[in-house]
Amino acid sequence: MSSKLDNGRASFAFQCADTTKQLSYAKEYKQYSKKLPMMIKTNGLAATFAFMLSKDQNKNEGKAYHKLGDDILYWLKTCNTTNDIFQNKSTFKDLVQDVINLDSFKYNLITQETINFLLWLRRFTEGLIND
Repeated sequence: MSSKLDNGRASFAFQCADTTKQLSYAKEYKQYSKKLPMMIKTNGLAATFAFMLSKDQNKNEGKAYHKLGDDILYWLKTCNTTNDIFQNKSTFKDLVQDVINLDSFKYNLITQETINFLLWLRRFTEGLIND
């Protein structure tokens, strides 16, 4: 049994929600963190990441999606099951570029890890970020 709740996902998701609650785009971050797991299941990880990248970073919508992308990247870099794949990546764009070139085993692994992280994030944004 792991010593940390859900291998540390819960702790990191709490930190992400807690630090985001003060930002101008916190409401959008909360809203999109709820939608992303279903978007990934429906459209696939790469298509969802491409959608996130397409958003204008000068607007709250784009800022929220890019913050979510950075949080996902940071989690995948530190998570025990995926850190060897993304250790040298520094931007969400780098992550997307790698994801589209993964073999199917690693792609499925990354997809499941991302969804598991987002499910924790959704729970904490519900409790920590006001509408």
